[in-house]
Amino acid sequence: MNSDFKIKIDANNFEEAIVKILKEIRSNWIDKEINFKVFSEGITNKLVGTYCNSVSEMILFRINGNKTEILIDRSAEIINMKLLNKYGFAPEIYATFLNGICYEFIPGVILNTETVKEPTIWKLIATQMAKMHKIPLSNQQKYGDPMIKRVGLTYLDLIPDKFSDNEINERISNIFPSKSDLKQQFAFLMDILQSSNSQIVFCHNDLLLSNIIYTSDTSKISLIDFEYAEPNYQAFDIGNHFAKMSGASSDSFIDYSRFPTKDFQMKWLKYYLREFYGQKDVSTLEIEKLYEDVKKFVASSHFLWTCWCLIQAEISGIKFDFVKLAKTYYNEYLYRKNQL
Repeated sequence: MNSDFKIKIDANNFEEAIVKILKEIRSNWIDKEINFKVFSEGITNKLVGTYCNSVSEMILFRINGNKTEILIDRSAEIINMKLLNKYGFAPEIYATFLNGICYEFIPGVILNTETVKEPTIWKLIATQMAKMHKIPLSNQQKYGDPMIKRVGLTYLDLIPDKFSDNEINERISNIFPSKSDLKQQFAFLMDILQSSNSQIVFCHNDLLLSNIIYTSDTSKISLIDFEYAEPNYQAFDIGNHFAKMSGASSDSFIDYSRFPTKDFQMKWLKYYLREFYGQKDVSTLEIEKLYEDVKKFVASSHFLWTCWCLIQAEISGIKFDFVKLAKTYYNEYLYRKNQL
């Protein structure tokens, strides 16, 4: 069965192209009975669910956002998803097409700022992350540049010197420092991060609330959307997840008063380390060490996504205020940096 289709799907007129692929991978489905459901949580790609008789048989088509291949290595993403699926962490890929992938639907509900802190759920997340962080790495992965360094430098280079939209260019010029200043700030950050001695592990790198699904029937947590998954500092993945507990970027609703307290973080980290080390007891010293590392990486997370937003402000075809979101991230980065 062909699973690699030389088809480009139009994000605004997708039904005919999707049906062509479904005829190959779901040959028993009847064209006129196929249903389509568009999911609206993301601000980068278009996600379309398709099913015939029952929602339980749904499969997903992700149509990549405009020019996102300059931000994301799509070939590496597919390799990483297949690796993670092998270990039970990612959905199965059914097909690829020129500007996206078709993959398994995981039933459940995405988390929100309340549910992510429920004891039953945060313990499942901590356990799942710790298990993923134990995936074996090659020597090249262990000793190569971590994601934050490689991607951070790439993003800084991709930020335009002048934005093509004059209004956006003026807004950005009034809010953000120069590109050379941003590069100096990143060099400062990397000096701090490298001194932490945080372990290099296989990370998700984008654990916002809409990328975590809770299935109540099985009491299971599933991680989805592995576009940015690759080896990185352990403390980055955790710190980035803590930062995303403050709210959703898709509607610019981020409330940093929801950032987890130290007490919550210490409990979360203790549970995480128990799974990561396979021990019932971990010392307070170990938990404190990871807590301090995570603080540093929370700042770097906000810096990285600031750069991401600035690039999206130039390339995205989606109607969304990326400059506003970049400002939110940058202000929080400055606040966190001043605490280091």
